[in-house]
Amino acid sequence: MATEWQEKQLADMLRAARAVPRPEARERALSAMTEAVLATGSRPRRAVSRRKAFWAAAFAVALMATVLWLLPGRRGDAALAAVAEAMANVESVHFTGSTLDPATGERPSVEGWVKGRKFRMVTEGKEDVVDDGERLVTVSTTDDFIAALISPSGKYVALSEGTTYLDLFRGGLLNQALEGGMEVTWEAVVLPDGQPARKATLVSGGRGSVKVVLTVSDTDLLFGMDEYVDGKLVDSIDRVEYDVEVPDSVFEIDIPENAVVTDKTAPPSQASAENWKRVQAAVKRLTAKGAVVNWSTPPGAQAAGGTSGGGMFHPGLLLHPLDNNGTIIVYTPWNTYVVFGKVLIEDEKGRLPRRVVENEEFAAPGPPVQTIEQRKAEEAARRAEAARRRAPTPEMRARWEAKARELEALGARKIFESDGSCGFNGWMFEMATEKAFRIWYSPARKEYYIMGKARIHNDKGFDQTVEDGWIKVPAPPPQLPKKPAH
Repeated sequence: MATEWQEKQLADMLRAARAVPRPEARERALSAMTEAVLATGSRPRRAVSRRKAFWAAAFAVALMATVLWLLPGRRGDAALAAVAEAMANVESVHFTGSTLDPATGERPSVEGWVKGRKFRMVTEGKEDVVDDGERLVTVSTTDDFIAALISPSGKYVALSEGTTYLDLFRGGLLNQALEGGMEVTWEAVVLPDGQPARKATLVSGGRGSVKVVLTVSDTDLLFGMDEYVDGKLVDSIDRVEYDVEVPDSVFEIDIPENAVVTDKTAPPSQASAENWKRVQAAVKRLTAKGAVVNWSTPPGAQAAGGTSGGGMFHPGLLLHPLDNNGTIIVYTPWNTYVVFGKVLIEDEKGRLPRRVVENEEFAAPGPPVQTIEQRKAEEAARRAEAARRRAPTPEMRARWEAKARELEALGARKIFESDGSCGFNGWMFEMATEKAFRIWYSPARKEYYIMGKARIHNDKGFDQTVEDGWIKVPAPPPQLPKKPAH
């Protein structure tokens, strides 16, 4: 879930993006900015307190988002276009600044380096993030607890394929995403060292208003930045150095020996795969006694770094899988949790000590907020309501039946019926309304027919919504039913 800071940041960016006149540009802006701002909030949570896990990430997003207003696409301000042009030639960056801790009001210092696909940012006393181009390592400190998360390279601020951290800093990822939406004013200033400079103040109005003050040198490069949200200084860059020598040693990090390590890159062990059937049998015996499964990921499912909450029964109880060897967490009618695998227990309400457990049963932190029977009844009611809401209307169903006979005569076959989404070969089919949809495929036409309304997209930029019509997707279904089914 996004933090309050991220929600304000995102709301303002969406407001600015909606001002873009061209629909296709607006959609690109919304998509890119939503991904960037929510990259920290939506990624699997690290094994540290929620309130203290996002300083450096929030600062990085603010820094990258600032580039939105430095793009050549802002045709209305030639000075900003000149800044964007100058920054496009930068090869390395070193910056210092500070960021607001919303929980305490403190302003820990921040120092960062950017060089191609390599990136490092240190938030004083809280977090050290290093991506050396091979892997991403995040070391977080909370009180006397140290957690280290190892992830694939490029995952810190959701780099797209072929994009580097330096590209993000220079604005290449969001180039031409915005063409307006903020009021810009300029003034001449003198820096503390006596050098002349200019300040650009960019303001967006309304609730959750954001004001960004940029300091620009006489070489048209960004020298500093102060970002205010609702009048409060959130992030500040007090110095930026360009094209400095950044040795590879800057991007080396030693994980402390006493850190709890979560490695999302490690493959599952052979023993875990062989043991998985025995684990599933044990879980089946527990569920036969009335227990319920809270979390289940098989070996190799890259669950490390995620969070299995005990929230449905014990709000605030968090269980973090620490490896990719498979994890199942079961809650029992006798008010215990049974862990198959290796997890870190974190109780945000302080009822249980933070510790690592492996293949262990432990007592729950007090009575549950609801029983298993109540939970099952609640889920059944929710599923029934969702099915009722998503079911085709009688008129839709009659129309579909008539169309099905027509499609069968053409040799087409129904391959899927969905009240959510489905995907294959890199293509996703999703509901575009609250109603379910059906997918038919014609081998003769090599096209799909959508009954109902669905959005079809892939990660290459294709995105189209179809209602009761044909669409050409250059990927046949993985399997074609031999007999008609409607």
